[in-house]
Amino acid sequence: MSEATLAIVTGAAHRLGRAFALALARRGHAVLVHFHSKDQDAKQTADEIRSLGVPAFLKQADLREAAQVEDLFKLVDALPHALQVLVNSAAVMTRSEARSLTVQAWDD
Repeated sequence: MSEATLAIVTGAAHRLGRAFALALARRGHAVLVHFHSKDQDAKQTADEIRSLGVPAFLKQADLREAAQVEDLFKLVDALPHALQVLVNSAAVMTRSEARSLTVQAWDD
């Protein structure tokens, strides 16, 4: 196993997830950059992490799908870094009046 420990940041392509991923990379963690649909943003985040001298790994997944979550953790198991940090920052930004959101929209 490599010296660097692994941090998974869901929703790491942009916004707060990106900030969390970069902060963890600055602390020396290898980072698994999860994204749902923002592949170009995720690649930019991963490139910036690598420029800090730590490994970055990309994984696209819809975290609402159990099989895709399983695939994400299969990747984690295959990486040469011990998982130490998990930041759940992924979110679906529904444009709607808060009082009219369904339970499913809140869960997403």
